[in-house]
Amino acid sequence: MFVLKHCVTKNPKSGGTKIKENVINKPKTVSVKYSIHTSRGDIPVCKPTFVSILGVGKNRTERIVKQYHETRILPAERRGGDRVSQKSIHKKLAIRNFIESINCCETHYARSKTVIRRYLPCDLNIVKLWKLYNS
Repeated sequence: MFVLKHCVTKNPKSGGTKIKENVINKPKTVSVKYSIHTSRGDIPVCKPTFVSILGVGKNRTERIVKQYHETRILPAERRGGDRVSQKSIHKKLAIRNFIESINCCETHYARSKTVIRRYLPCDLNIVKLWKLYNS
């Protein structure tokens, strides 16, 4: 949002392709004017100055400005997120179903019978549960 606030985009006046030493450059799709806001108003600056003030790469600013110019939609943040838990949902459900299939014991500490808490038999441990699950 900050980058777009300090940039003015428009279609280029001439966007033809240029051929230099057997390399064809893609036509220019957007023309950008950069400015920095100060107490005296907005000061127009060149792209390298704008990029150095922000401390980001030039490709990042180009990508944000070009995408906004083409779609008029702010680019969504795609960093972070959980990518692991979606892959193991079926494993989690299988383990939960296995644990629920084991016959549970009542505790002798509670005076009234509780329906919410269920306890596994005391002869089961993690190794035995793992072997039962794999078998």
